[in-house]
Amino acid sequence: MRSGSSILGELFNQRTDVTYLYEPVFPFDERPCERLYEDRIQVLRHISRCEFFPLPALYKKAYNVTNRNDIHARCKIHNVCFTSKTQKVSHFLSRDAGMCQVANRVQICPEPLNATELSGYCKKSLLVAMKVIYVCKLEWIVPLLRDPKVNIKVIHLVRDPRATTNSRTEGKGGIDVAKNAGNIICERLIPNVQFANDVLMKDPTLRHKYMRIRHEDFALDPIGVSAKIYDFVGINFPDSMKSWLRKATSSENKDDLSLKNPQGTNRDSMAVLSRWRESLSFEKVKAVQEICKEVMPKLGYRLFNSENELRNISKLHFTTKNADYIFHAMLCPQF
Repeated sequence: MRSGSSILGELFNQRTDVTYLYEPVFPFDERPCERLYEDRIQVLRHISRCEFFPLPALYKKAYNVTNRNDIHARCKIHNVCFTSKTQKVSHFLSRDAGMCQVANRVQICPEPLNATELSGYCKKSLLVAMKVIYVCKLEWIVPLLRDPKVNIKVIHLVRDPRATTNSRTEGKGGIDVAKNAGNIICERLIPNVQFANDVLMKDPTLRHKYMRIRHEDFALDPIGVSAKIYDFVGINFPDSMKSWLRKATSSENKDDLSLKNPQGTNRDSMAVLSRWRESLSFEKVKAVQEICKEVMPKLGYRLFNSENELRNISKLHFTTKNADYIFHAMLCPQF
């Protein structure tokens, strides 16, 4: 999704005693969104309950329909996605559970993983966290939120769709390429934000289970936002994680732009956050704004009316007043 979800996921992947799974519904693909959606939710339900035995059959069915390439995810080989021979791995398997080995900085796991052993460790961990981008509608997750057998919380990461468009297209292509990217992004973002505002954040039985985070807020204050995330899921935020996060989000010039210097860090982060405003043409920006204008103000993103406004990066393109904005998705079942 190009929204910063990888580093958000690493908040749990790097945390000891957390069972973290990267894109466990990868075999189902992103489009068409509704295809096999009930099976997607079943995968999440089983993992939430630390039930790994049903996954191979669900993955096989999905691959038979989507024909996705499994060379990197290796879901069919390990019966769990992204566990071995890739940078996007579940570190708990070697670090905490001892089910995999690390050689030359590469995690190597049995083929397949032992489902009984995996379930046993999962049930002993502090919580289960999953980075999920192939479940397109928040409303599909409501049955999981209401499941009395597991306590699930959702962290919903959003980003300015203009920035995401720039990241997806890498600034290449004409206006139609930008429009296509904007349509793909906001055909999900608009209904999900509306559903969250109307249902998840108002229903007294659900609102404590949902948190929305803007990528921009996390980028400007990674330690502060991460502390809120850890508090939301109910586990402590150890100094070791704070140290890792400082290293992961700081500039290479640590003397000048360390997170120990909030002003320097904010300046560096702001330059990164605003980079799309220098590379994306005003015509493309207007096109994406037209597609996404319904949702952008709800998330605190400013609409630009001229190229001068767009290029004036001294003025933020998002509001910073409303802390409620800190409230692609992460599922965190707890025991």
